[in-house]
Amino acid sequence: MRKRKLFSYASFGILSSFVLAFLYGFLARIANPTLFNILYMASLWSFTYGLISILPVPPLDGSRLLLAFLPTKSYEWYIKFNVYGIIFMLGLLVLWILPLIMQPLVIFITTVTNYIVFGNW
Repeated sequence: MRKRKLFSYASFGILSSFVLAFLYGFLARIANPTLFNILYMASLWSFTYGLISILPVPPLDGSRLLLAFLPTKSYEWYIKFNVYGIIFMLGLLVLWILPLIMQPLVIFITTVTNYIVFGNW
């Protein structure tokens, strides 16, 4: 029962990010120029948060999705080493590896957001 709740909470967070990204994108299509920039950026950030949340690194929702499918023995091991996920992410950022990995993802996110807002690739 605990794993089912864990899965539902984690998936709700990810799905709500994508739903908000599409909602903000469609609202940006019909908004006046003053609100357009705000809604466009909200769509961009919501889509980015949704994609980043899928990663199975412990502070993110993707790790909770992974925990929901792990057997009990692996579940306990994963929980024990859960703290090192934040250190891993900070290490990638400090070593400038994370920006190199993120560049193709940023291009993909911008392309998808432009498709949502403007309707063309």
